[in-house]
Amino acid sequence: MLGMKVIASLALICLSTFLAVGSPLYAQESSPTAPSVPPSQQRFFGFSEARGELIRLISSSTARVWLVTPFLSDGEVAAALYVAQYRKIDVKALLEKFKANAYMSRLDFLKKQNIPVFLKPDSFKPPVDTVLLIDDSLYYFTGELDFLAKTKEFTLTKAPEERATVFEAEFRKAFESGIAAIPHPIRLVGRPRPNVPGAYSGGSRGVYRSRANYSPEEVQGSFSYDFSKPQPRPPGVPSNLPRETVFQKKTKVKKKETSSASDQLGNQKQDGILDAGSNVGKEN
Repeated sequence: MLGMKVIASLALICLSTFLAVGSPLYAQESSPTAPSVPPSQQRFFGFSEARGELIRLISSSTARVWLVTPFLSDGEVAAALYVAQYRKIDVKALLEKFKANAYMSRLDFLKKQNIPVFLKPDSFKPPVDTVLLIDDSLYYFTGELDFLAKTKEFTLTKAPEERATVFEAEFRKAFESGIAAIPHPIRLVGRPRPNVPGAYSGGSRGVYRSRANYSPEEVQGSFSYDFSKPQPRPPGVPSNLPRETVFQKKTKVKKKETSSASDQLGNQKQDGILDAGSNVGKEN
């Protein structure tokens, strides 16, 4: 009986040792070959950290990239959308009407690249600020795509598949509403150009013609800063640079005044010496 108890206790010790030690060893051996599953939620401290993951998701697309965000100002994300469209990916975007033309908005860039962009209707309300539909995967991003965002923490979450189906139908309905997103022209700084024939040639700079009405006197005395063609010389402005600058002229005048003053002083001293000599001769 004593021997049986000893054997049973030894068996229990071996079994407990195997359960405690064997499982980690098995996990360590199998972990390198196990497929890596991406986390369903990622946290980023600053938009600069989140930018790389957003660009990676857009670059990994094979069929479509549908984006809903209030405001898009990050140039790298906008460039990633352009590259995706260049790869024949279905790229579409919806922006908020109150922020589509805000400062540093990339709406004009997306329009120039022929990316379909419309305004988000009021009836379409996503659960978070930014939603990305990459192929058949839906991602929630808590924040705008603004590189100047003051938010310190962002969260990127992969939504369940059934939500992706619902979002696809809602996005398609909102996009078909077709609320046009028209980029506003950049305002010029300074005096507007006169609205007269020949006062504006345009060119690659894309300067807008002013609608202000000017009198002929004002037009005649104005100067056009369009350097795409030779400009006439304004009245009163010499065509050639002067040989001497104003500083050189003033320096010459000062030198002449100094030399004349020294000459007068020398002459006075010489006259005084001659007078003193003549007086001494008279006394002798």
